[in-house]
Amino acid sequence: MLLSLRFRPDASTWPSGPTESALTPVLAALAMRPGYLRGWVGRSPDDAGILLLAAEFDSIGNGRRALSATDLRPILWPLLPAAIDDISIFEPLAVCAPNEAPHSLVSALATDAGEFRLGTSSSVAENSPPEQ
Repeated sequence: MLLSLRFRPDASTWPSGPTESALTPVLAALAMRPGYLRGWVGRSPDDAGILLLAAEFDSIGNGRRALSATDLRPILWPLLPAAIDDISIFEPLAVCAPNEAPHSLVSALATDAGEFRLGTSSSVAENSPPEQ
């Protein structure tokens, strides 16, 4: 699982000033979570006002649990007003090592993911006979 959070900080939304140093404690906290593989803080070479926090986890579950960890909240949440509202969690569908051909991975996406949302039931449950 790849976590990708982009930020456009300014003095009014970033408590410690609009620098990448505000993201390094978040990266350090993520690195202590189970399933963490690697991560980085970066800056866009095309727009110096955009910072990136990226981390890779061994599974979607470990990545989501890392993001919701209570020790991360006090250091990440104050930075979120400067976050760019966009999708931030991705699962790898194909990987490619240097000098090798890409190969596909099995998706963890549920087969009925596009058919129902939280608060609704799946079509299988709706069409099932009532339990006796």
